[in-house]
Amino acid sequence: MASHETAGTTYRYRVSRNGQIESVSDNWDSFALGNDGERCVSDAVLGTSLWLHLSGELVRDMYRQLVDKVLRTGDPIEIPLHCDSPDRVRHLTLTLQRLSEDEVEFTSKVEKVVERDTLSLLLGDLSRDPNSWVTMCSYCKEIQVSADEWQPAEQAVKTLQLFERDVIPHLTHGVCPHCYDDVMSELDDEIDQEKEDGET
Repeated sequence: MASHETAGTTYRYRVSRNGQIESVSDNWDSFALGNDGERCVSDAVLGTSLWLHLSGELVRDMYRQLVDKVLRTGDPIEIPLHCDSPDRVRHLTLTLQRLSEDEVEFTSKVEKVVERDTLSLLLGDLSRDPNSWVTMCSYCKEIQVSADEWQPAEQAVKTLQLFERDVIPHLTHGVCPHCYDDVMSELDDEIDQEKEDGET
């Protein structure tokens, strides 16, 4: 079953200071089910830690820092990102906004949806090699093809010859150096600004 969101569609969830998912928007389940995300429906995620649903310590650490900054300053943060499915690329804006001293709301707004040929690597029901992993950036969705190189998914599939394998690798998430630098630079700039504001 495919999800049929369009530009302007939003999905929301609220997270406590300690990372517990407290609520999700009414359209959450239709999005999860439309993207082979049965394990992510509201009944499965409510009351659990957001950190458990994020792949990789680097990604979890970045999200913790973002939540901390929003709670500390009260200033919202907007981050462009992708949320890809096997047959479409979704360009989103993720906004984190403080609702109270102990609660942050995450809003993912669909900016653009681009249809594409099905990318088998992203299909959830394929047989996977238990000893092989491919890392995808949680922000830009590029795939790591070597220790120092990341490529768009369609190109990486060719570079890594994924369709020439009998069984494809598991997919895990991380953060490419470019996206990591962008997010950390934004946080550092805002921390520097806070220090300057405190000195005046």
